[in-house]
Amino acid sequence: LANEICGKQKIERLVQLCRRQPVMSYVDCHDALDDLEAAAQAHGVVLDLLPDVDVGMNRCGAPVEVAVELAERIHQSPHLNLRGIGGYEGHLGAQEPGEGKTAAITHDLHPLGVVVKRVREAGIPVPSVTAASSGTFRETAGQGWVTEVQPGTYALGDLLYNRGGCGSDYAMAVLATVMSRAGGRVITDAGMKALHPRFGWHIVKDH
Repeated sequence: LANEICGKQKIERLVQLCRRQPVMSYVDCHDALDDLEAAAQAHGVVLDLLPDVDVGMNRCGAPVEVAVELAERIHQSPHLNLRGIGGYEGHLGAQEPGEGKTAAITHDLHPLGVVVKRVREAGIPVPSVTAASSGTFRETAGQGWVTEVQPGTYALGDLLYNRGGCGSDYAMAVLATVMSRAGGRVITDAGMKALHPRFGWHIVKDH
């Protein structure tokens, strides 16, 4: 699960799922790690966890110092298993491919690399280093030290990530009818609820 699992109910569901199938999840703070460790101990399971490093997305993810501390705690606990270190540079996914995008990804992944280096220098194995999005997986895989990529939205083939070089087929198209014309402009009956502009203007596949 490329996300943090927090709260008693969700952690309980994670623990029950781990009884049947190994599942990895992220953690980015000590409070959440306390709850995860307590639940694992109470249910007699070992949870596979990855500290999540903030690499510029400014969403989830811990700063370098905290991520190193989390890795050390996970390694030391008999109820937890350190499966790797992760980060998510999804904020760079929509950039067009090229040297600028690759340089930005290299720059923003630096904190992740620092955490991996420090944890390994402490004698703690890091089985995997995971990062990337549907719009960055090619450049991130090319870094040479990231061992796993996390493209997910590619399955939807949306406009945002295809502009960023994902290259997947579009999962869905909207059949619309032109209901008005004025000069070089056409108006269709597919409005904002059908084609939301959140990821930019849509494209006409055929007409």
